[in-house]
Amino acid sequence: MEDLIKHILSLSQTECSVSPAAANLDKFIFSPIPVHRVGGRIQLVSFSPPDLNSLLSSLQSETIVDTAYVILDLSLPQACSSTCIMGPTQNVLHILSPSKGKAKPDAHFLQYVLPAAIPFIKANLFREPPRTVYILEGCGNDSRTLLDMSVGLAVVVIQLFFDQMGALTQMDKKTQGQVQLFRDGMCSDSSFFIADKQTIRLRLQWIIESVPRANPSRAILKRINEFFLTPSLYLNPQVKMALTDQ
Repeated sequence: MEDLIKHILSLSQTECSVSPAAANLDKFIFSPIPVHRVGGRIQLVSFSPPDLNSLLSSLQSETIVDTAYVILDLSLPQACSSTCIMGPTQNVLHILSPSKGKAKPDAHFLQYVLPAAIPFIKANLFREPPRTVYILEGCGNDSRTLLDMSVGLAVVVIQLFFDQMGALTQMDKKTQGQVQLFRDGMCSDSSFFIADKQTIRLRLQWIIESVPRANPSRAILKRINEFFLTPSLYLNPQVKMALTDQ
């Protein structure tokens, strides 16, 4: 996987300009970069943690209806882990870092970030009119800082909601049931679309092609595999709910 990342980085070194939807935020964020293989419906952004309050204030006053934002505020341990949906159109999800000493970042990603972010992102991707989703990660005051957890979240979302051609898709209830049985080892029919290491790797490749700064840690990649490949019997209840309620 590390060799794959290095290879793709050598092929793509061009970032995209700020989209009109985020132009009013350019004082607080670095240029959003769309994932081209999914039509730019998912975009990755970083911000400097000291600018967080100004960023939140700007987002809460924004009236654009075709964008949604997931803010991964992971710079400092908080008194308690929490999330907050805000904005005039309820289009901003603010996820705080884990409580000090409570969980490692990768465990927090699996047990808390994914269950909080997936339903929010799903609702905004499939609403009418649909929204483009920006995933923002606090990365210090440097536009070259590598992106980690935001990339992990993007991989999961693209795997769940976009097909092998990069088109937005949603499984019907029958297919959800087939996937559940396959994951739990109760059937061997894999003719329907499922997640495996190859499809997860492909989604990561799509992201790296568009976002040269994408560099998910080994720990985050392991948690992504755990999320998709672990039989549901062994999953945390919140994680299981996030995966099966699609």
